[in-house]
Amino acid sequence: MWFGQPKGLRNFGIALGFLMAGASASAAPGDHLRAGDAVITPSLGVGFEYRTNAFRSDSQAQGTGALRIAPGLAVTAESPQVLFAFDGKYALRKYLFLANPNNVGQAEISRQISNLDRFNAFNVSADLQALRDRQISLRLNDTAVLRNNPNDSVPDSDDPYATQFRNSLTGGIVGRPGPALSFDLGGTWRYSTFFVPSGVEQRDPLNSRNSFGPTLNIKYAFLPRTAYVVEARFTVNQWATPTATLGDQSFPTPNSQHLQALTGVQGRISERLRLVLKGGYGTAWYADGNNLSAVNGLLLAMQADYDATKQHQITLGYRKSFIDSFFTNVAAHNSLYARWSGQYGERLSSNLTYGLRFENYDGEVVQRNDIVNQLRFALNYKANDWVTPSLSGGWLGRSSSDAIVEYNDVRVLLGATFQY
Repeated sequence: MWFGQPKGLRNFGIALGFLMAGASASAAPGDHLRAGDAVITPSLGVGFEYRTNAFRSDSQAQGTGALRIAPGLAVTAESPQVLFAFDGKYALRKYLFLANPNNVGQAEISRQISNLDRFNAFNVSADLQALRDRQISLRLNDTAVLRNNPNDSVPDSDDPYATQFRNSLTGGIVGRPGPALSFDLGGTWRYSTFFVPSGVEQRDPLNSRNSFGPTLNIKYAFLPRTAYVVEARFTVNQWATPTATLGDQSFPTPNSQHLQALTGVQGRISERLRLVLKGGYGTAWYADGNNLSAVNGLLLAMQADYDATKQHQITLGYRKSFIDSFFTNVAAHNSLYARWSGQYGERLSSNLTYGLRFENYDGEVVQRNDIVNQLRFALNYKANDWVTPSLSGGWLGRSSSDAIVEYNDVRVLLGATFQY
């Protein structure tokens, strides 16, 4: 099921398939496929994934294991005037077993395993840049994502996932009046559909949202590697229904307008250090009058990247922002994160990321404060030009003022990526 995927995106994929099928392609080992100026890179990821909390439950977590298959395709075509890039991935998960802490019957466990199976997750993006060698150029991007997150809010549901489909279309005019000054004047349209467990086999969307508005980005390079930047965007959010209902629960989602503006500096301070320091303010007006608070309107984006050695990089960052929520008015975020990546010789690489996010949800019905911890790691070994075995995983934990949404989930994935 494509969950309301825009028809234009399907047509784009069909046209791309015919284009590739009709091209005269050639390749050497490790050189991908080539058809004229296009470089085509098919890939296949396979692996076994184990998770400690199949339904992200607040109690009596059930461990589970699944086979994961993820085919992918990347296409690039570049000339001095035009750049086209396409990247797509499709993920299938077939669950093999499920823990049974409540000692329910085998038929019930089999039903739960079958309900966990998921074969529709995907991520597709297409980029186009035109007139790249001119003072005024054009850019266009379309990105579509379908994501499934396990959810135990309805234990008897035949589809225990909170599913989101998002399609984002952005475009703009990029101008370069001088060697140090550039600007990007554009706009964004996003379509989002939200599904939640409902206890029935065929789910209707809880709600859908159209978001659109203009964007402006200005960059002035006052030093060779450091720039002063201005970023501003205005967004109109319109919901299909002002009050979504699930059983006997109601979730008001009033229409809104968001305005956000940031300014600051970014660039390389030294040979090893790169900094981003931006601050600003935003506001959100809601049709029901429950507008964004002044404190949550403060915006910050700070990040430092440091090359400890040529093979090891460290990143520290903090972000403060807000977004429109699908079950209440607004979600304000304060995020701290740290990343480390390393390269050992030509074949072995690793990375480690930790994030701590404070979430504040505010609206007419739902007021909630959450703390989310996320730890991710990956170890990759490039055996040759064709295959890269990997070990990855992490921990995701949520604590909340509403205990029913709390959970802890540890994930480990052992797999390999095959790339031509």
